Amino acid sequence: MTRFCYGFAVAFCLLSAMTSVADAQGPSMMGPGMYMPTMPGYQGHELVENMVVPQFAVGDHYITSMVLLNMGNMAQMPWLTPQALQLTGEIYFYHPDGTPLRVSINGASSVSTHPFTLAASGSVSLEVTASGGDSAGWALIKVDDDGTNSWGMMNGQQMMRANRIMATVDYNYKQAGQLISRAGVIPSLYEMQRYFTSLVPVQVQDEIRTGMAIVNTSTQTVTVQLTLSNAGGETIATRQLMLPAGNQIARFIDEAEFFGGMFTGPFHGFVQIDTSSEGVVAMGMLMTGEIMTSITTQHYGPVSMMF
Repeated sequence: MTRFCYGFAVAFCLLSAMTSVADAQGPSMMGPGMYMPTMPGYQGHELVENMVVPQFAVGDHYITSMVLLNMGNMAQMPWLTPQALQLTGEIYFYHPDGTPLRVSINGASSVSTHPFTLAASGSVSLEVTASGGDSAGWALIKVDDDGTNSWGMMNGQQMMRANRIMATVDYNYKQAGQLISRAGVIPSLYEMQRYFTSLVPVQVQDEIRTGMAIVNTSTQTVTVQLTLSNAGGETIATRQLMLPAGNQIARFIDEAEFFGGMFTGPFHGFVQIDTSSEGVVAMGMLMTGEIMTSITTQHYGPVSMMF
């Protein structure tokens, strides 16, 4: 397997991920204190409002670093006890085929799941590594929350689950022990009715290539339709993929799995990603040689009416 055969699966890998309370409104709420039905995701994890990391990598050339911060603050939330503001949760690491990926956290023995406990305003730094060849995959950051312990209201909705945590993930690529590149994107705090359509700007020019990672965090196989358009909005090509539950695909757009053979010269445009059901999360990245740059990916409700 060549270096890029991980495809982007390794070269694109994640990523500095950050989400804030301001970004984490609770679309799973019908109104103050009222929850919509839960939505079980892959392997029974509650999908709504958990953080999805669509791509990360570990191995001989890659280190992924995570920082988790408890957004609870005793000075700003004096009506709550320290116990009420404490957070617990787990991070789950997966191969692209959805099987558990074993990693070492801060040099400890390898695991595929890592629990965390954070006091109010507390944080923890995690260095995620693995020995041997390079491996890529996706991760889920789950915050424990049974819905009974409200932190109060934000934008007319209760602050629950992942509204309470900030996660930053730095992805580093090294050669001969020297840092070559560091890049990152905002991880997705999954929100129902928002991820049916995603847009990723793309370009292929000189050494610049665009990669995309798409992961299905739901319990069923989903249909993913990719539509490639030029800068003028004209559709150039479409491609349909079947993505099983828990699976991830990460490639450059000019590889066979996406739009190989479609580019004969410099190209600027975008890819629209439409999905048949809830649970699919996508992200994009540019690469120039070994230098990686994250791309802002926009997510919308079911705009295209394709399914």
